[in-house]
Amino acid sequence: MTARGKDREHSRPWSSKTQAQSQAVIVKKGGRQYADLLKTVKKNIDLGKIGVKVRNIRETARGDLLLNVDEGGEKADSLKKEIAAQLKDVGVSLSNNDATVHISDIDPTVTEEEIEEAIYEATQVDRAAPVKVWNMRSTRDGNRIATVRLSKHMAKVLSNRGKLMIGWVACRVRERIAVTRCYRCLEFGHIQKGCTGRDRSGECLSCGKMGHKAKDCQTDPFCSSCQEAGHRSDSTRCPKHRRMVEDTAKSRGSFRK
Repeated sequence: MTARGKDREHSRPWSSKTQAQSQAVIVKKGGRQYADLLKTVKKNIDLGKIGVKVRNIRETARGDLLLNVDEGGEKADSLKKEIAAQLKDVGVSLSNNDATVHISDIDPTVTEEEIEEAIYEATQVDRAAPVKVWNMRSTRDGNRIATVRLSKHMAKVLSNRGKLMIGWVACRVRERIAVTRCYRCLEFGHIQKGCTGRDRSGECLSCGKMGHKAKDCQTDPFCSSCQEAGHRSDSTRCPKHRRMVEDTAKSRGSFRK
């Protein structure tokens, strides 16, 4: 394929029919085995009756049953309610279907409504899907950065494209990736429960020393995690944090240098 052909393929609009939104319904395993839980759900739930189509089924890391529902939203909620009504002894919930993206290089004349419209045009998703610009801040070059809340599907489409045409400018898009951090050992990638690292919960987050809190620290920042000066242990500037963000983005297929 020629470079021009690749460019055309990369910029091709995403079809809302082939890339329809979905949302997951999670059924808690309780005391059941995964296979038994799936068998029980399939036996008691008539998808045709409630007008729901399941895209795929899988077992979560915790052993729960995850049902990915086409069109998400009301369809997923209908399936959740039906399972709760028919199987009163199981826990059922909807997965979080929200994501956040940062859009850079927005010129100062662009409105929030124009940003939202550009997102709908680029993703080819029905305008009933919620898109909300909840923060807009200026940068040193006179442009602005917008933080936008939208569905995971829309975020993936935009982050894979890397650019969003708003007005005259092809604005940069990157998905916000949250990284967990342990408050016991102060390392990234896990939480306090089950932590086997050294207990550094009494250390100052800013300088890594004992005896005071970060808000009272008078010392230059030093990261006790990567052992480098110039940033705090909880800083997004930490190389360990950056590597974790990159690894997470790569695993999602949305990493762009």
